[in-house]
Amino acid sequence: MVWFQCEDCGDTLKKPKIKGHSSQCSASRFSCVDCMQMFDKWSVQNHTSCVTEHEKYALSITKPGQEHLMSAAGSGGGGGG
Repeated sequence: MVWFQCEDCGDTLKKPKIKGHSSQCSASRFSCVDCMQMFDKWSVQNHTSCVTEHEKYALSITKPGQEHLMSAAGSGGGGGG
């Protein structure tokens, strides 16, 4: 589920709540909490996906140049024996 932050008041909302929020707040812009793209209250409805959870969480904990470690860990090949 994609989450957005209202840039006017700072509330964080799921997409189904945006329409109702727009009637309570000036809500001129929303940012996607995953990819940080900005949307207005009309274009936000078209933003359905951007990054996977793996891209957001797993790759963010690796240091540059160590991405190969994450792919090796995910393959189940631990070596040893």
